[in-house]
Amino acid sequence: MREMVVIDGQEILMEANGATPRVYRNLFGKDLLTTLHGAVSSKGEVVNVEVFENLAFCMAKQAGSVDCDIDEWLASFESSMAIVNAIGAIMDLWRGNEKTTVAAKKKANKPTDK
Repeated sequence: MREMVVIDGQEILMEANGATPRVYRNLFGKDLLTTLHGAVSSKGEVVNVEVFENLAFCMAKQAGSVDCDIDEWLASFESSMAIVNAIGAIMDLWRGNEKTTVAAKKKANKPTDK
């Protein structure tokens, strides 16, 4: 899934697909799903902004929108809160990638022997 995400007034093409967790692990040496789970409190508050910065960078890199390292990329934004302000759009893209496109197959009832 590819989508344009606006971060600090810049339109950035991002991509999320089946390879995103592997690309994330290759870039940052951490499991994306485990890391995302710990990035938000039980009340839904962001407790680790770095995780979302890394995810945004990973998805921008997958889409070919980034050709520098993460520090240079983050420095290209005017505000230090740029990624925080875009978390909703970033997570919408990630969640859209998680949706299945295949309908669940109903299991046939097997007769029981009595």
